[in-house]
Amino acid sequence: MKNNPEAAAIDHGLPRRTVLAGAAWTIPVIATATIAPAASASGTLELAFDKSTYNGTACSTISGAFVTATKNNIPQAGVSITVTLSNGYTFSGGATTTTDVSGANGQYTLPDISVPSIGGTISLQALAGTATASATVTATPGPASVNYYSYTGLTGIPTDAVVTTVATCSDDAGGHYARVLASDGTLYGSHNGSAFTVVATGVTHLAAADRAAIYAKTNNKVTYYSYVDVDGIPSDVTITDVATCADDAGGHWARVLLSDGNGYYSHNGGAFVASIITNATHISNGADGAIAVADANNTVTYYSYNFVGGIPSAAAITDVATAGSGDGGHWAWALADGTLYYSLDGSTFAAGLSNVTHLAAAAGSSIYATADNAVFYYTYTYIGGIPSDATITTVATAQDDAGGHYGWVLTSDGTLYWSQNGSAFTAAANNVTRLAAADKANIYAQSQPC
Repeated sequence: MKNNPEAAAIDHGLPRRTVLAGAAWTIPVIATATIAPAASASGTLELAFDKSTYNGTACSTISGAFVTATKNNIPQAGVSITVTLSNGYTFSGGATTTTDVSGANGQYTLPDISVPSIGGTISLQALAGTATASATVTATPGPASVNYYSYTGLTGIPTDAVVTTVATCSDDAGGHYARVLASDGTLYGSHNGSAFTVVATGVTHLAAADRAAIYAKTNNKVTYYSYVDVDGIPSDVTITDVATCADDAGGHWARVLLSDGNGYYSHNGGAFVASIITNATHISNGADGAIAVADANNTVTYYSYNFVGGIPSAAAITDVATAGSGDGGHWAWALADGTLYYSLDGSTFAAGLSNVTHLAAAAGSSIYATADNAVFYYTYTYIGGIPSDATITTVATAQDDAGGHYGWVLTSDGTLYWSQNGSAFTAAANNVTRLAAADKANIYAQSQPC
């Protein structure tokens, strides 16, 4: 790549996206209960849960939840109410749906709710005729083991830790590193299948690619490759994302996105300096010597190509990705309003597939999923195997050791699906909470079964 910090889009390495990164699941966000329809007319039946949010813990039960049926605030007895769960949550006995009639006080007390090992946040839905209500059920995942490359069931993550981000990349000798970030800011590391041990504390963001990991700390110091606590990021700003990639000479770039839209970069351990991008909105995981950055003007900078246009100004970019083209060039992709836009070697972005929901890239390939759960990666198109009723949450791709390509898809019920060289996706693991990939490996955290 050209030796220009603004033209270079950084290093080969781990799975990313906020990650991997970065793609990916997040700690459950508590939502507010809603009731529909609102009672504006006399005699309209209303349903309401007793709480807007029910909090639980993995592999435990939530007891005492109830729904109340009223008309004009008067409890209604004998109303048949059906309540539904999803994503591994069940009522005692294993059913995901329960139905009963309200008592004299208008209440229907639900059977105990069993929380799955993967935890997560779902919507609890109640229905009685045309009256509906919803509430949130949320729980953190249970104790996790980690799998990456060919290493499975790795331990070392404390049982009370909540894994928020995972990342992996190759080392300079062909081996593999793995990094796991917990919600308390502790970063754990493993090399070639060793048990995880503490690498750092106070960590806020993690990614990896092109033979390097990168992480930021609460003091705005950044570590990447072998360069530790690199400074230069102002102390009064908040880091929102990080990325790293290789340069064309075997060195390493690091790039940091700040909450004010400014981007900073570092090369081979030098102090971070401000880039020419001052209104950045999204940053990709690094791959094949490049990083992609989108800005508020809907232009994208990647490799040595600055402010590439073509994405409509009214479109809302939700993700960007970049990877090598296989012949020394570079692709970039941007997802906006469900349309996937693409650029090769600095060409103006052109519209591609529509109804795209998820995007990622690594090691010479992009991967993306559509609303009908078809998946595309490398040169393989419309790959099936993901159930039509599944909800995709994360996609990831990486090379295999023979130069082929893997694709992975994580769904909201914790099922991990995989495909190799265009084969139909098949289930590979259950109880998976986090997924990422880079270089020649994927990594995923897996809650221990209840």
